[in-house]
Amino acid sequence: MNLKPFVAALLIGGTPVLSLLQAATPPATARPTTFDLVGRWIGTLEFGSMKFKMVLRLVRSEDGKQVRATIDIPDQGARDLPVGAVLYHAPDVRVELDAFRTAFVGKLSADGLSMDGQFSEGPGGRPTPVKFLKDPKGDAAEEKPSFVLSPGEPPDLRGYWRGLVPKESGGASLIGLKIGHFKDGHFEAALDDFERGIADVPSSELTQTNGVTHLGWSMFRAQIDGRLNEGATEFSGTWKQGPKPVAVTFKREKQPVTPFPEGTSFDPDPSTPTDLRGDWKGTLSIGDQKLRLVVTLGRVRGASTGYVATLKSLDQGGRPLLANGVTFTNSVLTVDCSGINGKYTGTLNGTGLLLEGQWEQGGMKTPLNLDRVKSDAKPGGRP
Repeated sequence: MNLKPFVAALLIGGTPVLSLLQAATPPATARPTTFDLVGRWIGTLEFGSMKFKMVLRLVRSEDGKQVRATIDIPDQGARDLPVGAVLYHAPDVRVELDAFRTAFVGKLSADGLSMDGQFSEGPGGRPTPVKFLKDPKGDAAEEKPSFVLSPGEPPDLRGYWRGLVPKESGGASLIGLKIGHFKDGHFEAALDDFERGIADVPSSELTQTNGVTHLGWSMFRAQIDGRLNEGATEFSGTWKQGPKPVAVTFKREKQPVTPFPEGTSFDPDPSTPTDLRGDWKGTLSIGDQKLRLVVTLGRVRGASTGYVATLKSLDQGGRPLLANGVTFTNSVLTVDCSGINGKYTGTLNGTGLLLEGQWEQGGMKTPLNLDRVKSDAKPGGRP
């Protein structure tokens, strides 16, 4: 089965987007309805030696008349992926993820606590078995770690960390770490890789020996070995994701790391049509698939450099993906996203309200126009 678009190579990542599902007002009788599925469901998808934890959440809408759902794959840094539809005709259940052309097809157990089935991917797709178990405690089952020291506590590794990891091709990748401390004394770490649009990937290893902390992410074959400095303001050591380790220093931040540098401005000068700061939105059509994309452009206040940008796909989880190169010359904008081997090129029209161009990825070029939009929701991954 090829679920690559689903679990391994999301086109573009981004922030949460909920999708409306099939639902109806609960009838007065006790006959089964979609509302019987409301809850938090946990499953594991296996590909050879690799295992992916999956969390399916189904909740009532605010008015209580509909059901909304998302799915998380924490090990891939994918959260709040939109679900296209949930179909339930007792005991048969079908959960469709249109953006990835896959669906879970299974049966609800008689006690309503498990769903046995498989993921399929259209004609010729090889089904992959998976079983979802309903978490009786719901989201309350997840203990929230502490990221801030209490008064009088000795400094430790908990907190938010920002680091630049050198790349063989030149430049550096922005990596964020969130290291939490739990009541029983253990630590857990999560990683954000902004150039690939993934976030909150839990570490598979975290050990501390003789002052050295080892962090590992088996899914990405990445690991960090480092020490805290005396003031616990820096965590320095080596990063290894390939044959050669590289030196890296993570600096403590007061808040979770964001894709944009502190002091980035997103408000364009209204008297300058060529000022591209702000949000730009368009729809990418690939066959019968349509993906809504948002590009956000900003400038660091007081800096002499040009634009910084994020790109996200609203229909694929919406995680902001940091562009590693942005140029704007002679009305032509280029946004490079090497983390997903993609690039956008567009020409600004005379009104300053439209970019006409194309998206290129994996050797394919697809027309893509972007319209300037106003949004109070900050859809492009702003801090």
